[in-house]
Amino acid sequence: MLTFDKKIGLGEVIAIFALVMSGVAVWQANTHSNPDFVVEQLTPLKVTFASGEADDKLYVGFPIIVSNTGGRSASLLQIAASGEPTIFRIVEGSPFVDDPSLRLDYAIVEGVFNTTEQLAELISSQSLIELKLPQILNIEVESGKAKPFVFVLRISDRNGDMLVGERLAFSVHLRFSDGTVYRLAQGFGFEDS
Repeated sequence: MLTFDKKIGLGEVIAIFALVMSGVAVWQANTHSNPDFVVEQLTPLKVTFASGEADDKLYVGFPIIVSNTGGRSASLLQIAASGEPTIFRIVEGSPFVDDPSLRLDYAIVEGVFNTTEQLAELISSQSLIELKLPQILNIEVESGKAKPFVFVLRISDRNGDMLVGERLAFSVHLRFSDGTVYRLAQGFGFEDS
């Protein structure tokens, strides 16, 4: 039969201290092993093709660097709708309303493209697909690494109306597997005002 002494000695104090320290270590390891995303959006690049590309299309590249500073790999899961319409024309005195005549096509390319010439070359080599939200991506970002990529977007008018000079706004959310949400939004056509 076991008998317990009601005295607390040095051995018991060391054992309790070791138990507390191992609990702290487990908590800290669990906290630091979670992914932690940082998204850096560089200046969007707008491309105009001089080779006869119609004025009813607008090409834009969003250079983005996604860093995972956490202790576990995770993914950029999807592009999802934000609170406002994905693409809309901005008209004075009008609310933000979805414009069914505007179509979005996209591609995601890994790497960094710093000039409109590089982006134009990239776009001409890509097959863009229609953006339907939510769009599953599942781009893995390893722990402790950064992944640069360009979100290429083609905005076109189904009616063939010109987009040159139009004021447009684009807005989506990038959703990560750890629950992080990043808003990717940009206005176009405001440089003339």
